[in-house]
Amino acid sequence: MIKIKIGDIIACRDKKSLISETICLITSSKYSHLAIVVSNDMAIEADGISGLVIYRNIEDYKNNSDIYTCELTDTQKINIVNYLKKEVGQKYDRLLLFVLFIKFMFKLKFKYKNNRSVICSELVNNSYKKVGIKLSKKKYPIPDDVVGSKLLIFSESY
Repeated sequence: MIKIKIGDIIACRDKKSLISETICLITSSKYSHLAIVVSNDMAIEADGISGLVIYRNIEDYKNNSDIYTCELTDTQKINIVNYLKKEVGQKYDRLLLFVLFIKFMFKLKFKYKNNRSVICSELVNNSYKKVGIKLSKKKYPIPDDVVGSKLLIFSESY
């Protein structure tokens, strides 16, 4: 039986869309998307389709995701959920996605200043950072940067 907990990270292997497939191809990543579990049946994610940070039913990730977990105190879980709830409705950073695409394609390095919009891996990384856990040192990580953290443990495929 699958035991998903609040604060767990859902890493999507879904390559059904052109965007997901492109993300995996360009970044040489197994994953195209991340979300965080915020209740028994809901997760919060930065969604490129709607262009917003949204709630999504956990069942939507079934059959194409892996679950990663981190040892979190109850206080850390509450603070992650509270942070994410405040981010709901925030804009998705499509420009950053384009910048990362250019960076990976042409091996370029340049500065990027974001205006309070996020991509999925940045949202997850920032959520953990808010409770003192640094999953990735990168300011704008890709999904593999986050789930590759030594602080996370692969829990199960979902």
